[in-house]
Amino acid sequence: MQSELILKKDVDLHHSQDPYRVQNADEIDEDQSIERQLRFVLNRLTPENFQKLVINLINLPLNTQERLNTAVNIIYQNALNEELYSHLYAQACKLMSQIKVPFEHVSSKFISFLSILLKKCEKEFDTDYHKDKYYEYLVKEAEFVTDEQKRKQLLDQANEQLEKAKQNYIGNVSFLAELYNMDLLDDAILHEGIKRLFEKQEKDEENLECLCKLLTRVGPKFDNYKNKEKIDDYFEHLRDIYEKRFSISARIRFMILNLIELRENNWTPRHESGPKRIEEIRNQVLAEREERELRFAQTVPQTQIEFMVADGRRYSLFYGYAHHILDQLKYREDFDRVLGYILKVDPDRHSELFEALICISMDKSDQQRDLIGEFFYQNLKSKVFKLDQFKMGLRKVLLKALESYMKGYKFPKKLSQILANLIRLDFLDISFLKDAFEPVKRDQLCARIMAKTLKLAAEQIGCQNVSDIFELSGLDFNYFFENFENEVDRRDFFKEMRIEWVSTIHEHQRQSVELIQSFKEKLEVIFRETGEEPLAVLDRIEPEFHKEETKTKEFIRALSVVFFEKVLHHKRIDSDKFKKMENILVNFVKEHLDLQLEMLYSVQVLAFHMKYETNFLPVSFMLLYSDEIVERKAFFKWMNNPRGKGHGIAQVFLSSFFEHISRPQTEK
Repeated sequence: MQSELILKKDVDLHHSQDPYRVQNADEIDEDQSIERQLRFVLNRLTPENFQKLVINLINLPLNTQERLNTAVNIIYQNALNEELYSHLYAQACKLMSQIKVPFEHVSSKFISFLSILLKKCEKEFDTDYHKDKYYEYLVKEAEFVTDEQKRKQLLDQANEQLEKAKQNYIGNVSFLAELYNMDLLDDAILHEGIKRLFEKQEKDEENLECLCKLLTRVGPKFDNYKNKEKIDDYFEHLRDIYEKRFSISARIRFMILNLIELRENNWTPRHESGPKRIEEIRNQVLAEREERELRFAQTVPQTQIEFMVADGRRYSLFYGYAHHILDQLKYREDFDRVLGYILKVDPDRHSELFEALICISMDKSDQQRDLIGEFFYQNLKSKVFKLDQFKMGLRKVLLKALESYMKGYKFPKKLSQILANLIRLDFLDISFLKDAFEPVKRDQLCARIMAKTLKLAAEQIGCQNVSDIFELSGLDFNYFFENFENEVDRRDFFKEMRIEWVSTIHEHQRQSVELIQSFKEKLEVIFRETGEEPLAVLDRIEPEFHKEETKTKEFIRALSVVFFEKVLHHKRIDSDKFKKMENILVNFVKEHLDLQLEMLYSVQVLAFHMKYETNFLPVSFMLLYSDEIVERKAFFKWMNNPRGKGHGIAQVFLSSFFEHISRPQTEK
């Protein structure tokens, strides 16, 4: 009854003067947006999805010192709070370590992500956590409070803050260890840190805990012939502490004892610590299954089964051996070891091994399929693996897919995770895909695999770049999408798979082509009839083209193409001829930044059609820069405004050039 009366009354709720409300997208500035994206990625970072999510970190526009500081602070704090995953944050820091931005007040000098991070780590290492400011403030507040309950509450808060400061201090040392493992710290810095921890351990045993955690993490790499003498001294000192100092807690004593035993056991732990990932459990199940298969194989006459010995064990070819190889592939650092396993097999039989690796990877994680795709890409591009062998292996996989359980809903997506890694900006000829897909060409499976591959590749490098790589490889999208009865069904499929750009990618490039071609034909006649003499060429251009025409992008594009075709000799730029004729270009683009930009786009497209032979692109850009035909800011504007064929691929070829022009003049 009482509750009914209360509900009938008008209750006057308290209204806050500044109530919380969700911000609209237009109310969030760019700095807030970057911080949100950064936290979003870090909160979802796991060993399984690291390879995918870390790309989002690298692509964040951290182009000011304030943004770089924010990124360092957030990643650093996460590393301290989640010590178990500090190795992941260290890997992310290694990938971001080369990011540089100008100083806020001195634009000619640069500050890097790594230098900010190391200063932060050093500051925390030098800090006495007992003197935490907030802790001292709470203790002083408690001294002046007469209410016993409130005083106890303040002291509890102070102790919590002290514990938090202590965990930050320990977490910082663990994070430094992981940075060393990523080659971001050198041995000298580590020796100095260990020396200071020994000096501070008499005051506080937490420094001994830090020392044990540091040496446990870095031991396998740090304990080498160069450091052996000093490390022997460190462990002698630790033995003395263990045997003579009974004031330290039993927990720290056992920690020291475990560390000594770990080194004596060649840094091999007695048992794996930490929770197992789903992937590791799957691998354990597969290993047990493989062992059962091997025991069964031993009951069959040896003439029927082939074996490969690796790491002291025998594996049946090719699936047993492929299982073993994929078990070893966890990170990019494992690529060399895995390559060693593969090169033990006869190169003429690699297709069978590749087939087994791809088939088994269908039951692995997304991260492992990404890794195997990148592994194939690197070794195909460097020609360690033969394209024909990979093509045959892939072809066999597709044939099996047509007839087996693999032709399921998830198979196209899983296979596309491997194939998308073959479509990269540092160009690899992927024309072999045409022959590999021949068995499934008339099946919907072909369209689905290729659609998902294109979608994944476009997410990584952009639709235009995917289209450019296909064109450079002599491939036609239509080949993979011939299995539709009519154009309407094909368009509907493109829409469903979200790859509509496949049929429309070059529409915008058809504009102005006729005008450029007509200008080009007239200019070719002028160059030919004047013997390519600069003054004679300029004298002929003036009466044959209106002044306004010479300021159009179509004219500059036509002129650039004709000019560079004339200075080429056996597909290489004749620098003497270039310098002799360069005044023709200067006359039309000097002090016109927009026209200089059009010239760069022309060189980009010309290099694309030449398939990036003979360093034409970097040499052209360097001549345009060094001879001051194109201003420095025009180059950066070109880099930040992708347009036309081959822009993304061109950036890969020009990375050294932009690194050169980005350096301060004094450094050059």
